Amino acid sequence: MPPAFAPEPLIPCDDDDRASFLRADALGDARSSARDGARDESRAPRDVAFGRALVACVALVLIGGVVGVSNAPRDALDLMSSDALKRYGSCHASDGTAVRRRMLSSDDEENEQFAASETPAAIAVSIGAIALGLMTIHLFKNHPRMMTWGMIWAECGICVTVGVILLGNGAVAGGGIFIALAGLWAFWMTRTKDRVELVAKLLAAASTALKDNPHLVTVSTFAGLGLCSSLLVAGACVLFASMNGAVVATGAPDEMIYRDGACYWADDLTNPIRCCTWELDTWVPPFLAFAPLVAAWTALTFAQARNFVIGGTVSKWYFAPVGTTSFVGTTSTFIGHAWRNSFGSLAFGALVLTAVSVMRQINERARRRSEGFMAVLACIVTTIMDCIGEIIEALTTFATIQCAISGEDLCTSGREVTRLLNDNFLSAVRVWWLPEMVLNLAAVFLSLAYSSIVTWMSRLTMSIANVDVSGYGGVVFLSAFISSWIVLSFFFNILLSCVDAVFICYAIDKDRNTLTKPDIVAVYDEVTDKTRVLPVDAVVTQTQRTTQQGTPSQPGRVFTQPGANIVYGRPSDNGNL
Repeated sequence: MPPAFAPEPLIPCDDDDRASFLRADALGDARSSARDGARDESRAPRDVAFGRALVACVALVLIGGVVGVSNAPRDALDLMSSDALKRYGSCHASDGTAVRRRMLSSDDEENEQFAASETPAAIAVSIGAIALGLMTIHLFKNHPRMMTWGMIWAECGICVTVGVILLGNGAVAGGGIFIALAGLWAFWMTRTKDRVELVAKLLAAASTALKDNPHLVTVSTFAGLGLCSSLLVAGACVLFASMNGAVVATGAPDEMIYRDGACYWADDLTNPIRCCTWELDTWVPPFLAFAPLVAAWTALTFAQARNFVIGGTVSKWYFAPVGTTSFVGTTSTFIGHAWRNSFGSLAFGALVLTAVSVMRQINERARRRSEGFMAVLACIVTTIMDCIGEIIEALTTFATIQCAISGEDLCTSGREVTRLLNDNFLSAVRVWWLPEMVLNLAAVFLSLAYSSIVTWMSRLTMSIANVDVSGYGGVVFLSAFISSWIVLSFFFNILLSCVDAVFICYAIDKDRNTLTKPDIVAVYDEVTDKTRVLPVDAVVTQTQRTTQQGTPSQPGRVFTQPGANIVYGRPSDNGNL
């Protein structure tokens, strides 16, 4: 009986092609790992030590918070207040207690009443910002091209509107600057229309993954809530710990003079000082230095978990067999991988990002404190370290996505993804800077528009109610702007994470010389062609091996094994099959 399938003769391959396929076999089929990752329940735990270290550090911070709130005086906040520390009797009474409590002034009462009345408004502003973010991401999922161009023209319109308002109020210089910026932005976007269209295609590819996996938005939202909660809890622990101390005199009795209700240094009777100061217990200063680092580490772990789940889910979607429409359970499976098997790798990556953040803050403080030649040197060092930090952050993000695909530890995934990108002449820093810039600017300008509308509505409502709102317009505008900017940036980062995840899947396709999703591969081919700068030797190598490296593959003989992926062979030298 003849076989049901008879493969066609393979096209001869040279030694470089044979070595590449042997190396791919030795490293394992990344596509198979991506397809089977959601079903693989036997993943071994990775980087366990880092996960345990994070849990131990979080436990120490929580214990410190509990100890702090247990041992702190009930009136600690009053004792620490500026008014109490200015009073001589707070730390110089014979019985050691003095006047520990301050009475609320009329201003304090008014501020508390205003805060209580404005709490519902603040909640409504936050809910409105979240609704704006959800609506924007929903429109991007369904109308990416319209939203891309809409964001660009909205940015121009907002600049023109602000400029006209400034001109109407007599600020000619400010209004002219905003109108000029709007004209420059519109001119640049229209002159680079092909690139904007490519941005729309790239965001459309990411939006397709997001549309087929809608729970990624839900998971990302919970990850954001976890991030915010970790910062709030750590902030509360820091506050409780700082309440442990005692009120002591600012200086020795022979160094200070109390005169006319104020304290002065004995050698300077012109500038009054605080009579008392709040002296922390011995264990508090080290805790105050330790807790913010743990808070940053924990918050970045939630961010890494979001990237992990998005990367794993998108890879499962990307490498799914043709015609697959249901991805039920994929997101929940990768959530399990993130918080069980790969939790240590996420903690490791978050620790690296925390170190980069601390390094940047140290460099920025050094730059601000430097003067003269040292200031110039500090600016140069800061610029170099910022570039290094950006590279480390990008590689950590790509390594986290590779962790989700392969289930390996962070270092192994980092080496593999670096090899993957370098061997295919793809960027190891970012996919493309233009989509990120367009979305970030959109977040800023949409936040400006949202906060302006909220401020106008707030003023209108209070004027109808005959409430004096002088001095509070700026507070309303600032709070609305910050909340909406944070929310929009968060949701736009979901899109950018999908772009990164699809990019890694595209790189795997190029490395394996396969074509899983031709429409998406075509978009990323166009992006890499526009953004890639190759050295001369790489161009020669790429010309010799076009199908093996990162250029669009030419069609050749197709291997048609039952149930196999579409794998294109290489055409012969004369172009015939």
